Amino acid sequence: MNSLAVQRQSSHDAKDRSFVGEPVEQLLRASQKPISIDEVSLLVRSLEENITHFPLPGRGKTLSRWRALAALGAFDLSVAKLLESHFDALAIMDEARFIPKPGVYGVWASKFEGRFLSAKRSGDLWRVSGDLAFASGISTVEYAIVPVKTESGEQLFEIPRSAVTATDRSRWNTPGMVQADTAWISVDALLPDSSRVGEIGFYLDRPGFWA
Repeated sequence: MNSLAVQRQSSHDAKDRSFVGEPVEQLLRASQKPISIDEVSLLVRSLEENITHFPLPGRGKTLSRWRALAALGAFDLSVAKLLESHFDALAIMDEARFIPKPGVYGVWASKFEGRFLSAKRSGDLWRVSGDLAFASGISTVEYAIVPVKTESGEQLFEIPRSAVTATDRSRWNTPGMVQADTAWISVDALLPDSSRVGEIGFYLDRPGFWA
């Protein structure tokens, strides 16, 4: 690659990362690589508060999105994994026109070994219960966006961390992401109807899922 191409690539890389903002760049430069779950959690929360213009999927900024995640991953894979899940949740809520609450979000959509959540409606409330695998950031997220089985089809719900119990942390054996704090979980909660995100089938049908 000639020097002009290198300069152009460096310019593109800087532009693609610029959306995270100088405060975040400073945080990364000033931060040591986290070596514990608690340190990852603190850093993710700090970055979440400072990253304000993360590219949404399906908006023509996919390459910028990937490069940004790659830059975070180069710093720490666990941090990148949790922030990717957080910004995925924000993208889902944006498409659903659902207003997020302050704090860190996750998306827990694994149906590993047939585990899933189900919901039954009772008046203005939903009883959501069941077990899930691979719930990452269990000690970091305040809310998770989760596909839930209902009588009418699959419905996304916003589930608060307070409704979640971690049942097994021993089965996540990925050395590069051990601090992502991934667990098997159990959920049993009564949630208001306002916790529903989008319509039935929205999770897989939305444009951002395929972007």
